[in-house]
Amino acid sequence: MFGLSNRDMVYSNSRYHVHCSGSAHSRNKTLTRVIIVVCALLLVAATQCSIAAPMPVWPTVGPSEPQHVGYLVVYSATEPFNDGDLMYYTHTDYELYSARGAFLKKIRNSIVRGDETPKRVPLPPGRYLVEAQSEYEGTVRVPVIIVDGRTTVVNLENDRRGGYRPSASR
Repeated sequence: MFGLSNRDMVYSNSRYHVHCSGSAHSRNKTLTRVIIVVCALLLVAATQCSIAAPMPVWPTVGPSEPQHVGYLVVYSATEPFNDGDLMYYTHTDYELYSARGAFLKKIRNSIVRGDETPKRVPLPPGRYLVEAQSEYEGTVRVPVIIVDGRTTVVNLENDRRGGYRPSASR
């Protein structure tokens, strides 16, 4: 148009003739594109910083006890454990059954190997059977009742009279 090169452009309307040099116009276009790209990148960066990555939600940590719970402590037969310096007498593990005789779980009767205190086991209230080693009678099954908020104690160790005390509830 009007003898200008392809890089030159002429805009006209009825009153004014505006002539833009092609090189200045392409610099303006390039600058405009750069500004648009930078703004877009800033916008993306700003939204990425304000939007946190989704965090995984893990299951609750800690003991899961029913709302109504009683406890069971079994003083089963003991077995010696030598840690190298001292001798400990830890209570043997035992098995827990439903009142009808269905196996429920095996109870490790100490927190650590050298622990001489039997484990306090939380259980839903109800009737159970405990199968454990007695000091003098071998393996025995003892029916127990777990009451809400109470501790049922099964003592299969010998007492001062040389026998064992049957289950008691405190």
